[in-house]
Parts: sequence; C-alpha cells; structure tokens
Amino acid sequence: MTIQDQKQKQDTGRVGNGDVQGNFVILRNKKLETYNNFKAIPESFTNLIKFEPVYPPGPHTDEQHEEMEKYSDYLAELLGRENAGSN
Repeated sequence: MTIQDQKQKQDTGRVGNGDVQGNFVILRNKKLETYNNFKAIPESFTNLIKFEPVYPPGPHTDEQHEEMEKYSDYLAELLGRENAGSN
C-alpha cells in the first residue's frame, strides 16, 4: 500500500479508489443483491455473502500486483460495513 493509499484510507475509511470489478453478493433487507463494481456496494448491509474480485490474467505488472495486494483491505472494508441482524 502506498503512502497516498494509507492516507486516503485514514481520511475516508476506503482503500484506493475502490474501482474494483468482480462478483460481490450481499444480503440486505432479507434479499440477495449482486454487484459487479465495488463502488456500487451500499455503505450498510446485513451480510457479505460473496467477495470475488476479478484478477487480471498474468503475467502481472507491478501496478497490478499493487492493486491486487489491496483486495484483502477491500474485503476488510466490506466486513466493516456489515451490520448483521440490524437490516
């Protein structure tokens, strides 16, 4: 994570720019909702059901490796948005 990413995470609670594509499924209002872009996921939901970011085909550039290293931070952010039982 770069210093700029660390600062942005501290300032906004978010990692990088959040422009991660993939298959993300949440439970909200007793319904499953599917999203293809991390940025589109609501700030609050009951449970994270599926977190499957798209990994670019290899070989990877240094920039791609840096972005993929953030995926666990994106997952942690989503887990922090969960409010199990209150939705």
